Amino acid sequence: MEKVVVLLVGDAPCPLPELLADLVGSSAPELRRRGASRVQVNVIDPDLGHPHGIAPGPGDLRVSSMVSYWVEAAGERGIHAGILPGGGSGSWYGYLVVEAVQLAGPPPPGDGTRSTGFTQIVPLGVPKHLSWAEWRRRWQGEHTAVAIDTQSSFRYVQNLVVRPLDDGAPAFAAVVEESFPVDAASDTAVFYDAEDNQQRLADNSRRMMESCAKFIDGLVPIAWTAEYRLPD
Repeated sequence: MEKVVVLLVGDAPCPLPELLADLVGSSAPELRRRGASRVQVNVIDPDLGHPHGIAPGPGDLRVSSMVSYWVEAAGERGIHAGILPGGGSGSWYGYLVVEAVQLAGPPPPGDGTRSTGFTQIVPLGVPKHLSWAEWRRRWQGEHTAVAIDTQSSFRYVQNLVVRPLDDGAPAFAAVVEESFPVDAASDTAVFYDAEDNQQRLADNSRRMMESCAKFIDGLVPIAWTAEYRLPD
């Protein structure tokens, strides 16, 4: 089986509730008819606010939604072409990925209802001053343990990009999925697994930022999303 991650880069083509209804009610079933399994839909949850209080600027890259699916063979273009909602300034870009589940978390509902908490989607690129091999070593070889140890995430999935499937796709090298308790969106102590412990909050925040600085250069287009798994 091969995994495909499709990102909506830019603004959503319609209000988010309509986009979610379209993805879950129309796009996902069509992906299933084309041979996909384990279809997952992530759409920005505006009730959570901007990730870490940072609103994207007018020229900043932003991700509005993500659709993931597994298929026997993705081919050159995947099977998602022409079935995801279009229009507006946003565009869908697919990536063939290798998935590493570092934290599996509790089983999702799998019936089209929202999963527990929220999922942070983080596309990553390779900084110009690093080789791909060194970037991957710092990210997967060193940072993984730090991320698990310093945050309250209960699911942690690393998707290493093999190749883009759509022309013009941003040069993302990986897409991270991290699921958190919903309170982590508004309380940094919850986010950094340090409730009622200011010293642990300071230490975990510092360790996380220092580790990220080793393989991330500048701002990344983080999205806080509601996640839905569709029935197989």
